[in-house]
Amino acid sequence: MSGISGIVSFNKNVSKQEENVKKMVEKNSHRGKKGIKILSKEHVVLGVANFYSGDELQPISYYVGQNEFIIAFSGEIYNFSLLKSDLENRGHKIVTELPQEIVLKSFVQWGPGCLTRFNGIYAFAIWNKDEKELFLARDRFGIIPVYYTFLNDLFVFSSEIKGLFAHPKINAELDLDGISEVIGLGPAHTPGSGVFKDIYEIKPAHFATYNNNGFNERKYWELENKKHEDDLDTTIEKVKKLTTDAINRQLNAQELCCFLSGGIDSSTIVALAAHKFEKSLNTFSLEYEGNDKYFSQNEFQPDSDEEFIKLVSEKFDTKHEIITVTNKELVDLLDEATYARDLPGMGDIDSSLLYFCKKVAEKFNISVSGECGDEVFGGYPWFHKKEDLENDIFPWAKNLQFRHDFISPEILKRVDITKYIKDKYKNSIDSMNKFSLDTQEEARRREFAALNLEWFMYSLGERSERIGMSQTLEIRMPYCDYELVEYVWNVPWEFKAYKNREKGLLRKAMEDLLPEKVAWRKKSPYPKTHNPEFESLVKNKVNEIISDSKSQVLKLINKDFVVDTMKAVSDYGKPWFGQLMATPQLYSYIIQLDAWFKHYDVKLV
Repeated sequence: MSGISGIVSFNKNVSKQEENVKKMVEKNSHRGKKGIKILSKEHVVLGVANFYSGDELQPISYYVGQNEFIIAFSGEIYNFSLLKSDLENRGHKIVTELPQEIVLKSFVQWGPGCLTRFNGIYAFAIWNKDEKELFLARDRFGIIPVYYTFLNDLFVFSSEIKGLFAHPKINAELDLDGISEVIGLGPAHTPGSGVFKDIYEIKPAHFATYNNNGFNERKYWELENKKHEDDLDTTIEKVKKLTTDAINRQLNAQELCCFLSGGIDSSTIVALAAHKFEKSLNTFSLEYEGNDKYFSQNEFQPDSDEEFIKLVSEKFDTKHEIITVTNKELVDLLDEATYARDLPGMGDIDSSLLYFCKKVAEKFNISVSGECGDEVFGGYPWFHKKEDLENDIFPWAKNLQFRHDFISPEILKRVDITKYIKDKYKNSIDSMNKFSLDTQEEARRREFAALNLEWFMYSLGERSERIGMSQTLEIRMPYCDYELVEYVWNVPWEFKAYKNREKGLLRKAMEDLLPEKVAWRKKSPYPKTHNPEFESLVKNKVNEIISDSKSQVLKLINKDFVVDTMKAVSDYGKPWFGQLMATPQLYSYIIQLDAWFKHYDVKLV
């Protein structure tokens, strides 16, 4: 994927900033271990930690007459061949098979309009020497990150927040909005917000220009509301084709593997990948120490994965490997998972993925995941519950009272955390494009779909990308394909919920590929530990944190509430975030908060 960083100024020569850019790139070096390259000009310094080696490491230049264009690129372009053919027909010479060349020459050819031609995931910066302008862009769903800040007359950007903090004059500060993000919305955060004071990100489906007239950010893509004209049978066939095309586009590397959970999303990918490659496909799944003994069914996890993984692996003759994580490893890796994301995340849900990626990355540097199918096809329980549809709040974080009680009383004197959360929800709903032909019910379904794409899918896509890249493992997510999402967006709910099933439309479209038991298996999310040893370990760790009078976390959380919660019987079936983060995951979130303050020396302002 690569890690990009840069500094721009129009008032001074920034070549002296080269050492700072190098430090920033080095902080992103896990994103690309094929070599670091820094390119310095009078008004711009760009640097890249390269994921791919080639004839020429990034940044690369392209001249049009005397004008020089320079690119620093992170990501993948899945319609590379089509773009290459188009550009060559227009007189451009393509000399590598690397995406940065295609993107740079597409920008020269079409300007910002090139973004609508890309099918891929990306964040990139292009410097236009003659115009003295920096162009920054991010993919439609914000999978690849890029953060920025202003430092007096310098504009500073980097793939990850830790890259920004490598600059000696950029500090980790947390104001009331940041506190509201990390406690009120966390582990989600508002698109565009870097949580830290004065740290921002280019929003998904946006590009920005920075020149002598200042900084300007614009949206280049959004979903279009229109009447769905296809009947059910036609819809099923189109979904099958679009899903197959999306997956096949991302199977464009010979040395890749697949994550396999035995659910409809990952099993469909494995079925198509096994058909595409001549040799046996490598698949991996995650298991938790003790779950064979302690697994307990609940509304969100109706069954375990083993039986279904075996059915798929045997049918498609994959080389399957089960990676088992211990409870101690789950706790020990909470710190590293926090650093991977630069923010407190999903607790042991993150640390388990980190361990999983560590092991997979020992053998592969690209994997394909079934992430994001639920947001596109309506897989989550809250899509199907009347009370959730009637609630005016984020359905994955309904317990506002819990979050209110969790936060420090001193902080509550300065900020209304409940109002902050409700305002974010309302702003999202109010900014959505309404469709006059929708019934009241369909309008609400559309709002729910938009919320899930904008917030929940964004959080999970970011999680997979950041944790994977912390191990230099590229995780591809073909259900984020914009052509697939554009079509499904306007499909009526009665089709999406075919046979009154979650993701029923996808199941029907793919049922001929898969064992029947797998195609119609009730949704079961990413696995988590049910072993009581884990809860005991995190409770002990939390007790150490809240017993330390110097702990910065005590300035944010209500210690008495946490103590009372730990004395009560834990509720494993009532998540406080998403489907998975129940009471034990709250404790791991506190541990991550503590690690976050220590890693970044966070100062409350």
